[in-house]
Order: sequence, then C-alpha cells, then structure tokens
Amino acid sequence: MLRVAQPGAHLAQPKLAPNFASFPTSSPQPPPLRLRPAMSFVGKWKMYKSENFEEFMRACKYEEDVITRGKTAEIEVVYERQGDDFTMRLFVNGKETVNCFTLGKEAELTGPLGTKVKSTTVLEGGKLVSKLEKISHVQELVGDELVETLGIGTVVMVRKFKRVA
Repeated sequence: MLRVAQPGAHLAQPKLAPNFASFPTSSPQPPPLRLRPAMSFVGKWKMYKSENFEEFMRACKYEEDVITRGKTAEIEVVYERQGDDFTMRLFVNGKETVNCFTLGKEAELTGPLGTKVKSTTVLEGGKLVSKLEKISHVQELVGDELVETLGIGTVVMVRKFKRVA
C-alpha cells in the first residue's frame, strides 16, 4: 500500500524531548566587529588645500622666505600602524621626514625643516590629537578626507588631504 504525505508535512518542526524545551532556539550573536578608528588613517594622503597657512607660519615665527616656499609645497603623508605604534612619513616636495610615535606616550618629532619638538598623541573620539609645547594638532577623517587642524594662540590653519593609496 502506498502512503501519501500530507502537503507541507516536510515543513513540520520536530518535537524536542521535554528536557530540551527550555533551551533557546537561537545561539547568541557575537558583538559586531568594530575597527579602531585610527585604522582609517593608515594609507597615503596628498594635500590639496591649505587655509590660513601664511598667518599660521608667521605666528610660529618662520621667516618670509620659508613661508613663500611653503605656500607652493607639495605635501604627502603616509601613515602606517602596528597596534598603538604609528609611523608617519611626511614628504614635502619629495623630501622625506619620518616620525614614529606610540599613542599616549611622549615622542620627539622632527618637522620638515628639521625642528625637533616633543609631542604626545592620543586618540580622542576617532581623532588623532597631539599636544605640543605651543601648538595644537588634530587630525580627523571627514568623509573621504583627512583634515589636519593646527593652532597656535588664536591662529588656526586647516589642511585637507585626499587618500591616494
């Protein structure tokens, strides 16, 4: 004798033994993966806009010939990261300056003109914030741009970079 199954019978849920009735039917989900915000800084960036450069450089006491050369400088920066350790390679008109720092620890940094300064960089709200002697330095991602804001006293300079690699 041939038996014909009821339509939809293959969709019926199997009955669990009574001792399994209190177990949850779905496993808990792991928390979503979140990249640390500083990972986004990693890569190569090219400056395409600078605002208030001359006033900022004058406030820093640079000579006029340095300011004149700096206005047309081509600037690229490359960030590399290993844990809390960063390497920042700055290229000004092709000349490279390399600085290394660890988040939360003081480091001696060298500027493109060879000036040395002590700085402590921390990650605050997704921004790299550096505390220098007289200058504030904040780098943040705004959309697809790296925005660098430097301040001395009441004078503020903003530089904008596009990712190139």
